Amino acid sequence: MSTWWESRKLGELCTFQAGTAFPKSEQGFTSGEHPFIKVSDMLLSVNSKRIVEANNWISSETAARMRVKLIPPGAIVFAKIGEGLKNERLRRITMSTALDNNMMAAVPKNHAVDSRFLLYLMEKVRISEWAQGSALPYLSQKVLTDIPVKIPSLPEQRAIASTLGALDDKIESNHRIVKNVPSLIRSFVESATDKGSSSVSVSHLATFTNGGAYTKGASGSGRMVIRITELNSGPGNSTVFNNIDAPENKIARAGDILMAWSASLGVYRWYRDEALINQHIFKVDAKEYPAWLVFDRLEAAMPLFRDLAADKATTMGHIKREHLESTKVSIPNSNDIARLNKVLEPLWERLILAEIENIRLSKLRDTLLPELLSGRIRVPTESGEK
Repeated sequence: MSTWWESRKLGELCTFQAGTAFPKSEQGFTSGEHPFIKVSDMLLSVNSKRIVEANNWISSETAARMRVKLIPPGAIVFAKIGEGLKNERLRRITMSTALDNNMMAAVPKNHAVDSRFLLYLMEKVRISEWAQGSALPYLSQKVLTDIPVKIPSLPEQRAIASTLGALDDKIESNHRIVKNVPSLIRSFVESATDKGSSSVSVSHLATFTNGGAYTKGASGSGRMVIRITELNSGPGNSTVFNNIDAPENKIARAGDILMAWSASLGVYRWYRDEALINQHIFKVDAKEYPAWLVFDRLEAAMPLFRDLAADKATTMGHIKREHLESTKVSIPNSNDIARLNKVLEPLWERLILAEIENIRLSKLRDTLLPELLSGRIRVPTESGEK
């Protein structure tokens, strides 16, 4: 840590404000002046850095009636208890917001700290490590207030926040692409099928190859083994690695389509490093039809597949190959597919690129953050000083 950084306590830079109980009778409204966010809202893809969407909204009148103390824009919100706390998710508020009582906000004090810098400072502090309790960890305002930190001058805070923020802005932009392109594809496909379509079996959309049993006796090195957990949450502490040889149709590379046919049914784009596909997951090879159309039609069929799986009297719902044959989907006629492909194939490729870029940008950001927040790497301020 550079000697010219000032020693402070976190409570000197911000105030901590706990959330409010959220009665079920007030939940479920999708519009209003203020988002009422829960821990789960931080998992929305568009909320990867800032809260811009929420599953619940309230009016100003409701906020006043409930005596909710709204969190101002620029504050940093996080889970204060349980598993959500352990996950260390921090998000900036972009509008006056209400918080569920499982959450807390750090509201920056004027002229004490740059609000964007505060987010990165709290990331470096690793607030979960200051939690109390073992069975159900929690954070108290007193503990948070007393956390020791070191900070540079406000101009350098802003310079650091600007550097890291540029990466975050690009990541967020890519998240918007990832969210919006599939919806755009669906809109184009449905418009085309309204004008004229044919019905085909899901099994005719592509070749479906089941993965292999690659977790048993895994070597612990080599390629990641993709299980349903990795599809839903990405690699984690329980991820398995194996250096076993595998045929091409059981290997996933960036841009491949994968489909979980057991337990948590879903269709996914793979955008990480080359990996082995475990059993209970199909590799979906689009051949006759474009990948964007295959992915969209599989997503359209998922509600039917989930209903079929739910009807099975087994411990783990699943579908069989016969269901791929019996389930029909509508596709545009061949002329419309060719016409749409000129527009949608570049969008599909940009979508995949956005997901790949975000992996690389996140790694760069996570490498830079501790260096910048320790003063080992410095950035010029607006005056050109270092």
